[in-house]
Amino acid sequence: MPLVKAQCTNCGQPLEIDVAQGVAVCPFCQTPYIMEKATDGSRSQVENLESLYIVARRARKEMAFDLAQRIYEKILAVDPMDWEAYFFTGYFTAAQLKNMDVDGAADRVRSSLPSSLLLIRDHTPPEKWKEHIEEIISYTFLMADHLETYVKKQFKLWIKYPVYQKAILNLQKTLGTHIEQVFARYPDFCKEHALFVWKELYRNGQIGPEQILKYDFQKQQIVKNIEQNINDLQKQRRQTKQEADNAYSAPISVFGLIGAGCGVLTIFSAFWGIRKLLTVGLTASIIAAGICISLVLMRKTPKRSAADAAADFDRQIRQLNQQKQDVVLSVV
Repeated sequence: MPLVKAQCTNCGQPLEIDVAQGVAVCPFCQTPYIMEKATDGSRSQVENLESLYIVARRARKEMAFDLAQRIYEKILAVDPMDWEAYFFTGYFTAAQLKNMDVDGAADRVRSSLPSSLLLIRDHTPPEKWKEHIEEIISYTFLMADHLETYVKKQFKLWIKYPVYQKAILNLQKTLGTHIEQVFARYPDFCKEHALFVWKELYRNGQIGPEQILKYDFQKQQIVKNIEQNINDLQKQRRQTKQEADNAYSAPISVFGLIGAGCGVLTIFSAFWGIRKLLTVGLTASIIAAGICISLVLMRKTPKRSAADAAADFDRQIRQLNQQKQDVVLSVV
């Protein structure tokens, strides 16, 4: 392939541009270049955009955030209605965290979501909507994971983890909310993709079932019935535990029995002498130990029964919670 030699205006290093592709990236400073062709303006512009997309998507794949951002900015300058350039310009700006600005990064991506979704709806063919929306969903959740990992690795940020977690959660919620709003006129499409977002958040324990169940009234009622059963079981569990605690009294102390036995032995020793002390003392010790063990076992029985009952309630509650989750995630 013929190559055109040039010089990078950013770092001054030699540069070779592939004529066939019409685009090159400086290997030293990563500055992108486009070669203008001697044809009419519109044809030259389309070919240049296609080349830029190749470089931008390759940079995305290789996680070259700075290069991807600069390429998408160039595309956006030529085509302001391009959803991909608009979304990823903001995305890769946010991905380059500086000064531990997690809130700013989450806000940057969140603010780009409404316009990106509108550009998809109004400036791309409907048969491409699914592909584009899934790409935005994928990268938004990827950014949320990236920010959460970053916070956990930075001790100064980890101390305020609940604050940053709220910002990350708002980013994901914004995505689901705006899919519902932008594609409200297309209920089937809206339902499919909004539900995907809500289900992911529900699986991670970040939201309740309300966002999912609003699409299915019948299953709403099923979940309400399950939740009522759970509440009833929890109430019964508390009552059983309370009754067991009230019926339970502490066993007689072993040391108290031993002390009493020692007192008895002292009296016996005063009347019958040392020889009989051994026999009487051994007998008293055996009786005392038997009484102590019997009292311990007898007094502990109500406590064990309460524990068994509580375990049975806990098992039933776990089963109902799993049943509720299965109902929620089965909403289509």
